[in-house]
Amino acid sequence: MHPVASAGIIIGKCSRSVLMNSDKGNSKTGKPVLLSISQLALPVLMACFVLFYIDKDTHSVSDLFKKGNLAALLIYFTPTFLISNLVFNYFSKKRNFTTSMVLALVIGIPLGFFLVIETILLLR
Repeated sequence: MHPVASAGIIIGKCSRSVLMNSDKGNSKTGKPVLLSISQLALPVLMACFVLFYIDKDTHSVSDLFKKGNLAALLIYFTPTFLISNLVFNYFSKKRNFTTSMVLALVIGIPLGFFLVIETILLLR
């Protein structure tokens, strides 16, 4: 192989590993931050929809997209997602990506729902 071509391959491999370990990704897992955020947001969003779906006033899936339910979705989703993200960031420093994600969802979703419900009850 030509020396310049082999140097290009080495530089290409090096730049890819540097990109994965830069501030655009989690240094331990190598996962891009945007990927982990989307993988965290989707289950939290689905948990919010399940919570609303089991509500006694919801009779069909189309009821989930009414203005009142979308406003409540924002109220439930935002703190729950932020708590799950904080839990994920805490565990991602100590554990691998999959374990951190599972722990963030198992701890963050119930904790977020609990805190939102308790805040609503305290404000009444």
